Amino acid sequence: MTANEHWSNYWLTSQVSACGDGMLYDDQLGIKWKHFFSQVKSPFRLLDLGTGNGYIARLAADEAEKKCIEFHITGIEYADLSFKELIAYINSKGGEFKGHALTDMSSISFLEDKYDIVTSQFSFEYSDWKETINAIDDKLNVDGILVLAIHIKTGAYYQGATHEIMLAEYFLNKVNLIKFVRNTIIENKLTLNSVSNEILQEKIDHMISVGQSYFRRIKLDLNLNSYPNFITNIFEVTSSIILNLRNIDESFVILKLDELEASLNFHTERLNNLIDGAFSIENIETLKAELRTKGFNNIIVEEVRREIDQNAISWFVQAKK
Repeated sequence: MTANEHWSNYWLTSQVSACGDGMLYDDQLGIKWKHFFSQVKSPFRLLDLGTGNGYIARLAADEAEKKCIEFHITGIEYADLSFKELIAYINSKGGEFKGHALTDMSSISFLEDKYDIVTSQFSFEYSDWKETINAIDDKLNVDGILVLAIHIKTGAYYQGATHEIMLAEYFLNKVNLIKFVRNTIIENKLTLNSVSNEILQEKIDHMISVGQSYFRRIKLDLNLNSYPNFITNIFEVTSSIILNLRNIDESFVILKLDELEASLNFHTERLNNLIDGAFSIENIETLKAELRTKGFNNIIVEEVRREIDQNAISWFVQAKK
């Protein structure tokens, strides 16, 4: 899967297919961004890498409108997203927006403009970021500023994604159970005409026992005291499939199982890609060193925490030439 396909699918699974229609959240990270843009007093050109739902571009436009300053924004996005709504939003705030979809943020040499500000939220870390720094350096004006929000490797997002992967694997095990049952049905030619209900029930009990072994390790890993209802339900559905085999369209069952398996595999791949990109402290130190080689001397790195539990969720990086 290419990066363009990955991020296009990412936004589609998030039910966002256009820049400009995501919510403007107001958490601690949002406050950081708003404070930054509130300090911008003069006309500016902004390059936003990984525009996504247009969150950063819209915040910049809102603050620029308040101060009645001229601004131009260029958005770079891996995914196949439409910029129509974002263009309308930026125009309504008195600015101009140009968007480039299906574009690698490290391959922006085609841009003719130089920029006063380069931003990226939860995108920079998923690029070949050393190459992206080179690209940024080429497009940033003297005295320009780079601002990044980067996922923290051990933060709440990382932990949540790890948990989701375990759940995806959990569901994959369910798919494997159903396929096991289905294959057993075919191999043993189990129908109501060939075996008695008593023998059939014995087969069902055996299959359920085998199925439970699939989940035992996951159950312990997730520290579950009992199986969730959907596990109980899947056993009931499996039994129903066996008892009503004559009425089951086999091609339909196979299709649905394959679709579910493909979906779960994609979900797991997506989460693994996101986790792999998150930054550790070592990554941050390497980033700072790379920025210094490009003439960035004023580098500030802060942890952004959640108000409720104070878990660090991201790094907020500002670097000025």
